[in-house]
This record gives sequence, C-alpha cells and structure tokens, in this order.
Amino acid sequence: MTTKVTTILVLSLFLSLACSFAVPALATTITPEPTSTPSTTVTPAPQCLVVTASKSLHLRRGPTVHSPALAWLYTGDELTELATVGSWYYVDTGTMTGYVNALYVEECE
Repeated sequence: MTTKVTTILVLSLFLSLACSFAVPALATTITPEPTSTPSTTVTPAPQCLVVTASKSLHLRRGPTVHSPALAWLYTGDELTELATVGSWYYVDTGTMTGYVNALYVEECE
C-alpha cells in the first residue's frame, strides 16, 4: 500500500512540475494596435430623379428584379435619390423608400 501511495505522490509531483514548464508565460503588457484617424466621407446632396419608363416602374424592396414590388411608379413621377447600389437607385417617393432600376429614371431638369 505504501508503494502505491508513494508512486502516486511522485507522479503527481512530476506532472505538476511538467505542467508548470509547459505553459508559456503570459505577456504582462499589451501593446495596442496603432489607430488611424477616421476618414471623412462626404455624402452628396440628394438628387432629383424622374421616372422615364414608358408606362410604369416597380419600386422594389431590394436592388434586384427578384425583390418584391412595393408600389408602381409612373412616367413623370419625381423621386429623391438617397444612394446608388450598382445599377439601382435607392429612392424616396415622398411616402416610401425603395429601389428603382437606373435604366428607367434620369436626372430632373
């Protein structure tokens, strides 16, 4: 019995020493990453657009032809451009916002 207890104690001591050497020391100081000054972005003023589609145009939820239609827009309707996403404009109709294909609108005169 005494040999087992001694063996267990020696193994425990050995393992505790082995673990203390295997764990790398933690860094005591943390060097922050350099920070950059945020760039200033200029948002252009909203642009007036007019619908030029021959009959009507869908105002869509997203900038794809597969996005659900929110409303119909008609030739001559004026819109306010809020952003451009590829070949789509994100616009405000005065009552709602959505996307229209840039092929069917042009700048107001």
